[in-house]
Amino acid sequence: MKRLFKRPFLSFCVGFFVLALSLGTLLSSGISGSQAGSEVTTGSLVNEMIDLDRLAEFPEASYSVFQVSSYDRRSKAFGGGNWFANSDGFGKEPLPGVAEVLREPGKDQAGLYLLADVKGPGSIVRTWTARMNGEITMWLDESEKPVFKGPANDFLQRLYPALAVSGGPEAQIYEGAMTQRDAGYYPVPFAKRCRIEWSGNLENLHFYHIEFRRYAPDAKVATFSPSDLVTWNQEIEKVCGILRRPSELDEIIGEAGSEVQEKSNRVEAGQRFELGAVENRSGKITLLKTRLKAGNLEEALRQTILTISFDKASRPQVEAPLGDFYGAAPGINPFNAVPMTVDADGWMTCRFVMPFGSSMLTAIENRSSSRIEIESMIQVDDYAWKEGASLYFNGKWRVDHEMEAGGGLVFDLPYILVNGTGRFVGCAAILLNPAEGPHPSGSWWGEGDEKIYVDNDIFPSFFGTGSEDYFNYSWSSPDLFSHAYFGQPRNDGPGNGGFVSNNRWHILDDIPFRSRISFYMELFTHTRVTGLAYARTVWFYDSPGSQDDNMPIFQRDIRPQKRPDWTPAAVGGTRDAIFTQMEDMAGNNKSLVQNRPEWANGKILEWKPGSAGDSLELEPFNVPKDGLYDLYLVMILSPESGRFAVKLDGEVLLDAAGEEWIVDLYTPFQTMARRNGPGHSLNLREGGHRLTLISRGSNPAGKGTVIQGDFIWIREKK
Repeated sequence: MKRLFKRPFLSFCVGFFVLALSLGTLLSSGISGSQAGSEVTTGSLVNEMIDLDRLAEFPEASYSVFQVSSYDRRSKAFGGGNWFANSDGFGKEPLPGVAEVLREPGKDQAGLYLLADVKGPGSIVRTWTARMNGEITMWLDESEKPVFKGPANDFLQRLYPALAVSGGPEAQIYEGAMTQRDAGYYPVPFAKRCRIEWSGNLENLHFYHIEFRRYAPDAKVATFSPSDLVTWNQEIEKVCGILRRPSELDEIIGEAGSEVQEKSNRVEAGQRFELGAVENRSGKITLLKTRLKAGNLEEALRQTILTISFDKASRPQVEAPLGDFYGAAPGINPFNAVPMTVDADGWMTCRFVMPFGSSMLTAIENRSSSRIEIESMIQVDDYAWKEGASLYFNGKWRVDHEMEAGGGLVFDLPYILVNGTGRFVGCAAILLNPAEGPHPSGSWWGEGDEKIYVDNDIFPSFFGTGSEDYFNYSWSSPDLFSHAYFGQPRNDGPGNGGFVSNNRWHILDDIPFRSRISFYMELFTHTRVTGLAYARTVWFYDSPGSQDDNMPIFQRDIRPQKRPDWTPAAVGGTRDAIFTQMEDMAGNNKSLVQNRPEWANGKILEWKPGSAGDSLELEPFNVPKDGLYDLYLVMILSPESGRFAVKLDGEVLLDAAGEEWIVDLYTPFQTMARRNGPGHSLNLREGGHRLTLISRGSNPAGKGTVIQGDFIWIREKK
């Protein structure tokens, strides 16, 4: 049923009204600063960081976006012998991963290197590093005095707080806002030039990405100065507040007379259901919220297809499985980002602005074999379509099943190809990784680099240093995390095995294209993998008449997926490891053994202690010879899990700090496997050794005390 009212789901208090009013002013100033051709300033760029409206039109203040990085300089041309070369910041590269060698290394092994020298008006919009030794110096325009001179990691991850300007925002304001895990989103505009040099040791780690906008030669740009942090103090603090809590945008998006279309219905298998429509007028979707209920929710979210058609398009501009569209599939995996949020209660929110000239139709199709229930809310606001400027929003999805990779097989996996004009604004990688090794090095899928070609590129404008680097983290981390512009909402483990989801949105660093864009990610695994499935969701805007290479979604694409049977393998980072399944350590306590097909050998050991202090003695594991060993317990984390300590041969195991080693298995939402170790090596004699688990009750945030174990592994310290 269609209703008109001023705000959906809102209950205003006086304090929040003031916040909303000030943020509304910020959004307006961000639009006028970027779209109307007025001067680009540090303040206007800061405001753009939460301004989703501007993405729906091609920028009047025309710019291109490109990245400089430490990619392997032997990669010179597609199809060349070194196209997949991988010496890109680890140290000791055959060719330095820099623009130019300015001074060869001296006695201290530190040389001087040019990272970038960008001439003309532009701005830095993103930086990233996994780790970088040495010092970076940055000059703007023709000034002889550098704007920044200091540790490279500070420049690449926390630029504004590193400047430590008196009267500017406190350093903690930036954490989790402009500093997002390993990336820095600190705008640095310049009118004439930006030159960045690095003094460091090429023998050591030196990973870097620096993303630039390059404006038209006549663009008006006010060059960044550290005093801008005082001038724009209020704007920075308010925008950082939203970047830390993006779902607050819901309360200020839209206009006083927003039209809200709400639906709630059961949809039988094979049926199509309309969520909302507009006819014979222009407008824009500013909020799209959905929640699905089903017997098998994970499968239903993949087999319920969302389509959105604007202006009676022959193919819908949005066509994706409902869960994948929001970038957190498979299943409900909570995260909170500026354009998308998934909540633990199943509500999924999209904030991308979706304009249309005369009509809009949003629908779902239930392609599962069972009934589903759908709730939805679509907020529509007034909008005057602008010929030659307005863009259609696209959300496209594709998948490849049963792939092979690794062991010398590396290739460029296509994400999207668009011929036309528009803006690229993000993508998600959603994998089923069947690799067996429990260590990140034994099951790592993402060694490959992103390669993004824009317009007339022969060599890509973006050539990265690893898939996780593109997604703003590093070292193949299995952590779950959520930030304003990216996240890893699911990673089953152990290592990076099972289902894994990464997402990243280009908001400040959107990529305009005038004639085409093509996005590839190398599929480069550490070890040989067979049966890998890799889905990709891509979000972009394009002009009427643009063409992309996406195919319709076929039933084989959305077939049910499960992790294949697997056993831990002594390969890659787990080479020489010795594994013992914990269910084999249950002895005569057969009731402790539970079938869990997603974990190693399809079984786990499950212990439900009666109270804190209860203990469970396991059957011995074998050590082949005397030596110094690393010991790891691969355990299952869940909302019902508790904490435990460990005795080895009757002695309490201590952690690296000399305290009782306590393993906490509680996690608030997902169920996943992780390895746990005391943080130091152990002297073990040849023969059998007994582990005793001692319950330490529940996590303060949880209520459960269950202990679930998959396997243990030992590896001699070399």
